[in-house]
Amino acid sequence: MLADDGVFVIQFMYAGAMIENNNFDTVYHEHLCYYTLRNVIDLLKPYGLEVFDAYYSDIHSGSIIAKVTHKNGERDNKTKSFIETRERDQKYTLAEYQKFFKTVRDYKSELYNFLSDLKASGNTIYAYGGPAKGNTLLNYCGITNELIDKVVEINKLKLGFYMPQSHIPITLEDKSDLPDYYLLLSHNFADEIIKKNQDIMEKGVKFIIPFPEIKVVSNVE
Repeated sequence: MLADDGVFVIQFMYAGAMIENNNFDTVYHEHLCYYTLRNVIDLLKPYGLEVFDAYYSDIHSGSIIAKVTHKNGERDNKTKSFIETRERDQKYTLAEYQKFFKTVRDYKSELYNFLSDLKASGNTIYAYGGPAKGNTLLNYCGITNELIDKVVEINKLKLGFYMPQSHIPITLEDKSDLPDYYLLLSHNFADEIIKKNQDIMEKGVKFIIPFPEIKVVSNVE
């Protein structure tokens, strides 16, 4: 269907970004496939199609936007961005995936123990945002309503329900009801959320950003 001089653009969640940022929480039922640029190039080969431009985007915790055309067609001129992206892409070998597996496995107990220690010290912990990927993080790490009292949301469609399996209730965000710590499940919007909540951080509320490493952000910083 693609014209001889046609171009189509695809955007895919980048396995390389998932490895680098430890974003295993992006794996859930709506996201079945995670590609490297090499994977996409190989998938297109049988159809005589070729990626000629590709570049990185921060969207979805890291994705690649690729432009595709007919192989050896008039638009099949490799851009500098494609060449650089393909070069960086070469590092994601089987060994890198095995390393990623170990990192994720170790992270599981690290986050659980971190939250458990906070709770044992008398701190209250809420989760900020209830995205679908938040369930991957909570359930894989074994985090339940015993550690996190509630999830706060502004999406009215989620209010009154519970996070699956962890059974953490979802309530409306209320700045008159503040925890000591927020676990930021919507961490891909961390910059915007931290900026928006400077007022409550001045009152002592801290945000736990889970990826790529566990980091606590407070107004003291």
